[in-house]
Order: sequence, then structure tokens, then C-alpha cells
Amino acid sequence: MRKIIDLTCPLGQEYVTVLSGHPAVEYEMIHTHEKNKRTNAWIKFSIHVGTHIDPPYHFDPNGKTIDEIPLDYFIGDAYVAELVGKLEPQAAISVADIKNAGITEEMIHDSYLIIHSGWSEKAYGTPDYYTKNYTLSVELCKWLVENKARGVCMDHPCDPDAHEPFDGTECPAHRALLPNHCLLIECCTNFSALSKKKVELHAIPLKIAHGCGGPARVFAIEED
Repeated sequence: MRKIIDLTCPLGQEYVTVLSGHPAVEYEMIHTHEKNKRTNAWIKFSIHVGTHIDPPYHFDPNGKTIDEIPLDYFIGDAYVAELVGKLEPQAAISVADIKNAGITEEMIHDSYLIIHSGWSEKAYGTPDYYTKNYTLSVELCKWLVENKARGVCMDHPCDPDAHEPFDGTECPAHRALLPNHCLLIECCTNFSALSKKKVELHAIPLKIAHGCGGPARVFAIEED
């Protein structure tokens, strides 16, 4: 029996925390059932809010854009690091944290790491989401790259909120991972519904031409 678990945060005006320097989500009806006997709408949002995938080009001018990454790269084995209740507030997650959760170098090779901190279920849509979140240590990012992980899937943003002016040193986790083709799948949720250590992860982004990011529907499949 296959179990499908949705790991995607809702994208809407009433849900998404506004990231500093980014527009708020706007959703407006063009046609309505009452007036037009059907519905159409337009939506405006930053592709780096809500559940999304960062490709290399986000922080590497020579890196692949979201539409250049083969579709099968977004589907693969993933291993869950259960860290709920094991992290200090606003902690930078370390290699030791991941190893203490039972994740080895052999597991993450050509696979995804899922980090379950509980943050999205606690803070998604609140003012704290981008200001008091857990982050990834540079040490952990280098470990993921060295062991050829495909990427890391998180229920939180991976870096502290960055404010202008940007100087090339902000967002250290992004800078350590993306130029090395280790993808970031940020702002997922519902990891508490995962019951297996190993799952099949599907993180399918919109195919945005020359996209520096991709809003994504992310889900896991567990096999009994």
C-alpha cells in the first residue's frame, strides 16, 4: 500500500508571511460565478515565498535555472532527520544534529535530506517565520555537498532573513549549496505525518523559463 503525504504549504494572501523586500501575495478574481458563470483569476507573488525550490542560478550566475534541471532530478529517495524538540531556538542545524538523528553519509549520497524541525507547523504565516527560524550551518551545507546529496528539504527557511544592501556574504547556506548543485526545497510543512525514515520525495516546480526559483508541489510516498 502506497501512502502519499502532502508536504506543501498553502499559498495565499491569508497564509504567507511577507519576506522582507518581496511583495505580498495578491490574488484577484477576473471572472466570478455570480457575474460570469465561471471563474478566472490572477495571482502575484514572489517565487521565493511559500513552498518552493531554489536552483543553482538563484545564487550562481552560471548555474542552471529551474527549467534547465531534468525532471527526474526532482524525484528521489529521501531520509528524514527528526529534530522536533531537539534544537535550541534559532539554532543553526549542524552535522552532529543530523547524525544524531540517524542520518549517515551513505544515506544522503544521491538522495535528499528532509529536516523536520516543526517550524512551519508552528510559525508559517506569522511575523516570526523569517526572523526566528532555524537555519542550516555552513558546516552542514559543506557536508551535504561533499557527500553528493541532491538537496535538502526543510520545513523552514534555510538562512536568516537578509536585508539590503546585499554584499555577497548574506545567505551563507544558499551560497554554500546552490553553486554546487545541491538544491534547496524550502518552507515545506506536515513532516509530522511522515512515519518512515526513508521516503520517495517528489518536489515538482513550475517550469518557469529562466526561473531563479520554482513554486512547487512537494509530497512524499511511503511504502508499507
